[in-house]
Amino acid sequence: MRTFNKKEKLTITETKKLLAEKTALLAMWECESELGQTYKTWYPALIRLFKNVLLFDPRLRKFEYGPKNMKKKFLDLISKNKPDYVFISYGAEETNIQVIEEINKISPNSKIIIFSSDDNACFYEIFRYVSFFADCVLVGQPDYLPVYKKEGFSNALPFFITDTETFKPLNTLKKHDLSFIGHPNPPRVELLKFLIQNGIKVNIWGKGWDDYKEFKNFYKGPLKTEDFVKGINETKINLGFTKSSYGPPHFKGRILEVGACKSFQLVDYFKGYLKYFKEGEEIIMFKNKEELLKNIKYYLSNEAEREKIADKMYKKVIENHDITNCLAKSFQEILQNDNNFSRKTFPKINKKILSISEKDVRDINRLKGRIRSCDYIKFSFGKNTPLSYKDFFQIYSLEKTRKEISCCDSYIHSKLLGRSMRFRSLPTLKILKEEKFHELLNINQLMVSKKYFLENIDSFLRVFKGDKLDFVNKNNTAFVSIPLIQIESYNKKAINGLDYKSLDSAFQLNFLMELYSKLYQRKILNSYFYSLFVESIFNNNRYLLKYLMNSFFSKEKWSKLMEKE
Repeated sequence: MRTFNKKEKLTITETKKLLAEKTALLAMWECESELGQTYKTWYPALIRLFKNVLLFDPRLRKFEYGPKNMKKKFLDLISKNKPDYVFISYGAEETNIQVIEEINKISPNSKIIIFSSDDNACFYEIFRYVSFFADCVLVGQPDYLPVYKKEGFSNALPFFITDTETFKPLNTLKKHDLSFIGHPNPPRVELLKFLIQNGIKVNIWGKGWDDYKEFKNFYKGPLKTEDFVKGINETKINLGFTKSSYGPPHFKGRILEVGACKSFQLVDYFKGYLKYFKEGEEIIMFKNKEELLKNIKYYLSNEAEREKIADKMYKKVIENHDITNCLAKSFQEILQNDNNFSRKTFPKINKKILSISEKDVRDINRLKGRIRSCDYIKFSFGKNTPLSYKDFFQIYSLEKTRKEISCCDSYIHSKLLGRSMRFRSLPTLKILKEEKFHELLNINQLMVSKKYFLENIDSFLRVFKGDKLDFVNKNNTAFVSIPLIQIESYNKKAINGLDYKSLDSAFQLNFLMELYSKLYQRKILNSYFYSLFVESIFNNNRYLLKYLMNSFFSKEKWSKLMEKE
């Protein structure tokens, strides 16, 4: 790769010439599907800039090959083509840390570029750690850029973008009064219900609405790219909901897509947008559902004002947020400062860890003596296997946050099913009652300071004797939302006691993905089905069949099986 001295200034034209000789691999969810947001936005820009663009959709390939073979196919593709740049959005299963490490081994000159779109929800739990494995991080929530810099990631760049050649004005007739395009989540469902109850007709497009019977007369299904753009253009008022399941509003690419179509939109209030757009002139926001209803009625009756605002928004988006131009500017900086855009070295943390097992707690006085020489304590009870970087990430989390406890995610593992589920600690704590969370938590997920252990040794002794782990909370615990341990000795009774919705919230159900993959491949008579039955009935994991029976009647889950594009 060409490098530049500090005095040499690389132009955008030179940058594009260099990229035109390179190969890029896009490996993000739905990057091969015309229904997918990644395909609609990223693929057109990449083929304009790079000589070769390879696509690998981890989601689709998991169905096609199964999770294990999917990773092998992905690495084989990289080994064969040695792409200059690999674009990924971090996923705990598809493109996890271990996969990134494998990429570096088989194609050491490939630059890993991670697109982070959800820092508002998970920077401190995920990207604080994952960013160590990226040569560059493109930050989709630009207000988090100072956070990256403060954490020492000088290789982070802002990336609030859309594709203005795909999303563009069509000058069509505005035949829809009101439309929403997107997935369902609680804040969106609540707002749409409110509008319908108040006599507002709204077209709903997107995936995931099949199970919402109250929207049956309004839901129009998912949209391919050309219909997606057409739907925006044909709508008088496009709704832009910036709140997610995590709560607070944040940057959403939809606002740029609608703006690039020179179409009017109403967006729930988010202060971050004011850095880019003038409120009342380029963007109209609402702070509550009553204000939304009022604005809908007003702007439906004021076409000229709608068009004036949409036109100003369009000009701003075209000028500042086109993905092709933003990618070129990002690579201008990457190529200009090549030394800054590489994996960050792990900081040295000279701390001692003591691992405590069942054997150690038999002699507490001896254990207290051993503890004096350590800084942090981890645990090894029952059958468990620590995964790569567990010690480093958990020490790092404690050093960064100055909290007393670190808790990582975990895999539930068995000989028959392998890593059948991933326990998602922080979402579980947020969604379920604390009592249920504590029953599901496993001592092996924790690392604690020596001080905390000694001050709370009686609580730990109760846990060692079988009581639930009830002292972990949001205030005293640093959560690392990455599975760093594989556990075979888990609380089956607590998991069996969860209802369908709670199980779906607390765990990422890998066994379901494996099963769906078999069905997708039409491998009905497969040993995995037998293993599920044996694991459920004979190994007392009744939750497996309970979940399968409930998901069998979910249109949303079955629709995922049928999506082959």
